[in-house]
Amino acid sequence: MYVGGIIDLATKLRAIGLTLPNEDIIDVLIFNLAEPYSNIAASLATKDNLKLSDATSALVEEERRQGKDMPTESALVARGYGQGPRGRGDHRTCYRCGRTGHIV
Repeated sequence: MYVGGIIDLATKLRAIGLTLPNEDIIDVLIFNLAEPYSNIAASLATKDNLKLSDATSALVEEERRQGKDMPTESALVARGYGQGPRGRGDHRTCYRCGRTGHIV
């Protein structure tokens, strides 16, 4: 399950001491969704003060509604990350390579 995989990964990263705000987890969940989930992604991306629990609930429900699993591997691909409607810009630092402008 896509949502469970992302949450599990976030939990593991936090367990090793990485500071990972819920807003970043929400961004990863939303901006890496496959094309069949573009409607729910657009809907969630425009909500102000979106809580992680609300985002995960909506995505799990959409996954159930469509009757198929979201592709977990898409969570590892940053497609336009950091340039979404939240207006963050490119100031974040990648967890893997240490460069700014993206995160993995």
